[in-house]
Amino acid sequence: DLDTYSDLNIRIVSSSLEMRNSQLKKEARMKTLAEISADPNQAAYVNPRSVVEEKLRSGAEFEDHEIAVLMDTKNYGSKEETAYAHKAIQEIIADENPDLYYGATTLFEQIIYDYARNYRSKIGNKKYLQFMDYINAHDEIVRENLERKAKDQGQAITTAAIANGAANPASPVPADATNSGIKAAMNTAKAAV
Repeated sequence: DLDTYSDLNIRIVSSSLEMRNSQLKKEARMKTLAEISADPNQAAYVNPRSVVEEKLRSGAEFEDHEIAVLMDTKNYGSKEETAYAHKAIQEIIADENPDLYYGATTLFEQIIYDYARNYRSKIGNKKYLQFMDYINAHDEIVRENLERKAKDQGQAITTAAIANGAANPASPVPADATNSGIKAAMNTAKAAV
């Protein structure tokens, strides 16, 4: 349109009005999610993970990266490991040779692998292979760390079972639980006769 004399279509919106509309939208989302969650028939049609993410985003105003950490139920408590993985990624991108991380688990390798896979076309095949070599260099470290962690968890379970009075530490059931269960069954049977 070359007409220089016509009115321009300019719309001015107050930032306070915009903020109010944003707040109303958040409130409407939270109300809708609460209503859906309260009705089992409707809740069956909604992804529960997405509902929690939206509650964290709209209700608590968490950022996406914070939500990702909060929603990661497999690797929680691994901020240090995550930081080392991201540091290694940056160093490989900068053509540096990152040190091995001796606290690595599968999470460490997965973060680096996901980055390399997701950005493979951007970083090129040579850099992708550098990422894969770095991951492979951690395989033995990861195996040892996972074995140690499993052993530690097994010992913790056995210690807890002994502390609870289990007759057989491999089975964390108190010794008197079986006897009391049998006695209760016998009493019930006698009462029925």
